[in-house]
Amino acid sequence: MSYSKIKGSCVCEKIRYELTGQPITNIICHCDTCRKITGSVFMANSMYTKENFKITAGEDILKVYDDKPPGSKNTIHRHFCSICSSPIYTTSTGTPEYESVLTVTSGTMDLGNDSWKPLMEMFCMRRRGFVSPFEGTDKHEKTPY
Repeated sequence: MSYSKIKGSCVCEKIRYELTGQPITNIICHCDTCRKITGSVFMANSMYTKENFKITAGEDILKVYDDKPPGSKNTIHRHFCSICSSPIYTTSTGTPEYESVLTVTSGTMDLGNDSWKPLMEMFCMRRRGFVSPFEGTDKHEKTPY
């Protein structure tokens, strides 16, 4: 994916954002939490530095759900639209090296059909049996982070 600027929004389009620069990576996550958050079999995200992300509309209706996975030192902050419930991005606290990044849900990005490609798969041990591994991705049984 080589874009200098990407725009995106929630499904009701009340929240809008812009991303600049290249993502750190594009991730498919098969973990149970990501499946539940999306209501699907995996979540597709792009990781960016926080400085490359800007809310351009609707910041006042953005809500946050704080999720502390059992046994984790991290708290995941899931930012979503309070009107349509679209998950927009996540941040993390508890591990200093990850506090400067965020993950943006690729489904909210206004991209063409062939623009987003995964580079990594996480929690492959949880991949649903009918979902084939994505070709060309680095595969991890759990999280590499």
